[in-house]
Amino acid sequence: MILTLGANADLWTLSVLSIASVLAGAGLFMLRRWSFWLAIAVFPLLVVVAASTLSTSMSLPVKNADAVALLFNASMGILVLLSFVSVIIVLDNRSRFEKRAAEPSKAEPKRG
Repeated sequence: MILTLGANADLWTLSVLSIASVLAGAGLFMLRRWSFWLAIAVFPLLVVVAASTLSTSMSLPVKNADAVALLFNASMGILVLLSFVSVIIVLDNRSRFEKRAAEPSKAEPKRG
């Protein structure tokens, strides 16, 4: 995989975007404040990559479009749609991130 990444610069950017997306998702699951901002930053990049892939895939001349191409195009469209839905949900729940960051730690040290 590393040899492949060195041969094509586009794979480096997609790898970084993928890692950032996974980190944002894990941080959102744990309600970390940094993950809110990372998710907002990754969202436009993810939508641009998926939409441009979909546009390129649909503009290629194909004689007999098979089910695999149809499923690929459908998955790219669903990815764009769900990206918009997820960023709306994250923006709607941003107050939960602020409350968690402002709360003091509930774990009190035991006095012996």
